[in-house]
Amino acid sequence: MNRAFGTPKITGYLLAGVAFGAHGFGALTRASMQRLWAIDNGCLACIGLAAGAEVIAGELRKNARRTTVTIAAIVAFTWGLTFASFATVFAARVDFLQGLSQAHVYAVSSLTATLALARSPASALAVMTECEASGPFCSHILSATVVKDVLVVAMFAMNVELVALSGLDFHKIVAEAAVGAVGRDGDNASAARALLVVLRPAMQLESARLGAKVLQPLVRVLGAVAAGYVSGLVLGRMLRPSSVIARWKNVRVGCICVGAACTFIASEHLGLEPLLVCVAAGVTAANRKHATGEAEREELRAAVHAISPAVNLFFFTLAGASLKLENVWNSLVIAVGLVTVRLFALFCATSVAARVLKA
Repeated sequence: MNRAFGTPKITGYLLAGVAFGAHGFGALTRASMQRLWAIDNGCLACIGLAAGAEVIAGELRKNARRTTVTIAAIVAFTWGLTFASFATVFAARVDFLQGLSQAHVYAVSSLTATLALARSPASALAVMTECEASGPFCSHILSATVVKDVLVVAMFAMNVELVALSGLDFHKIVAEAAVGAVGRDGDNASAARALLVVLRPAMQLESARLGAKVLQPLVRVLGAVAAGYVSGLVLGRMLRPSSVIARWKNVRVGCICVGAACTFIASEHLGLEPLLVCVAAGVTAANRKHATGEAEREELRAAVHAISPAVNLFFFTLAGASLKLENVWNSLVIAVGLVTVRLFALFCATSVAARVLKA
């Protein structure tokens, strides 16, 4: 099917997940999906590690201006246009926001705009691997994607903390969602419960000190980077030609996968950003400065390349099976509108960045 339509394999994996999920044959039920959490986390860990391994620190420093301009343009246009469109047009179509103040609408709009900034290193890396794409442009795009995702993590956390600082009360939504009384159907209640999960940290920190609220996003990101650096050093030792497992290629690949998965799960339990930890670990392991550093980077990339087909198969199939198509259908107008705004913002951002960089 992918060859006939010229689409990437991950598109087929997503469609297969939908077909075998709750809306298709029902082979992958919600209960079975929950039992596969370790596989899902392991795939995410390997994806983060692979994305980090593609970032070459030397090239990133060399092209710092190009990367900075690209990220700044994307953030400015995407965040600004998404915030404005949601606050002025789409918020009126969200039932559980009706009756709330304009400040509440702005808070949700800011959160939506921040989420619109997120790009998927997994999808980008999967398409690049399948197309065997390489070169300066691909390296620039992937570096910008990874660095921007670090920024998105910090912005997302700051959005949550700013809700706490502003003193906005979302408890009414929470109380109504608990009994399924928001809006006219259960989908609105589900959306409100999702908003509760996102804003719960802000509610729990309402009585915390101001300094702690402001610094928490920064501490969380720095903690994830530090943990990733330590994990990358450990991973680098496993990649040394003189290591015990160096003589057995398959054993080393297995150790890398298990190590990445354990790092992801441990980071999650410690309250860090697990994907950011794995990305930082990949960057550290691929950019160690010593005699065998280049060989270790190639070994890491070879290991990642060997497991990528299986990782993409499991991850994107599970992602397709977990889609809640009923929510997509009921909010189709908003979804199509936000996707259109996001694409237009990306077009404007890249055009402006190209003009500034004279590309």
